[in-house]
Amino acid sequence: MTPNNDLLIITEGSRPKQIKNQASEITDTVFDFEPYELLAVHVTSTYKVILGVWDERDNTCLVWVMNHAGNQERSYGKDKTKQNSFNIFVIDTDNEKLNGSVKVIGLENIINIYSGQPVINTEEMPFTPTDLATTPADNVIIVDEDVCVLHVLNASGELITQINTEDKGIIFPNSICLTTAGQFCILCTGYTTEEGIENKGNLYKLNITGI
Repeated sequence: MTPNNDLLIITEGSRPKQIKNQASEITDTVFDFEPYELLAVHVTSTYKVILGVWDERDNTCLVWVMNHAGNQERSYGKDKTKQNSFNIFVIDTDNEKLNGSVKVIGLENIINIYSGQPVINTEEMPFTPTDLATTPADNVIIVDEDVCVLHVLNASGELITQINTEDKGIIFPNSICLTTAGQFCILCTGYTTEEGIENKGNLYKLNITGI
């Protein structure tokens, strides 16, 4: 959400989309980041806009920190610009199966890499981070889709606790966000059981306290 309660959306291409407050139509924003392709967007509690972008020319992925006016304040990848006081969590996947890690970027360099827990993340069930969200206590929840687990990390990328979503009837969680009411919304992808029964994707609201 932006300061005006507009919803930012990333689709294909170099221009982010938006849904204006109390509107239902998806429109283009005034910003265009060509030749970069946008991959992800996040708005912080201080209304900084964090963008993940891809430069097709040299196959480089970058992370930009921008203010709500669209001015770049910080960049990770090819260069570094201005600094501020918070860490950035980046999901880094290394193959089509989404196996990967979460990298915590500090002021200058990567300060931590989280690759799941060996108790639950095995060779057969590897760590598959698909999304993340920040909690009111400034911790970070990582969605581990294939294992149906939420990993809760502190601001330095160290594990605090884990939440098994399958125990709550939430299978294959894919995306997560925090609502203004303090609830977490979790989107699950559809799947087919071994018996051939199809289950469509669902959106769940979950109250998570103490984190």
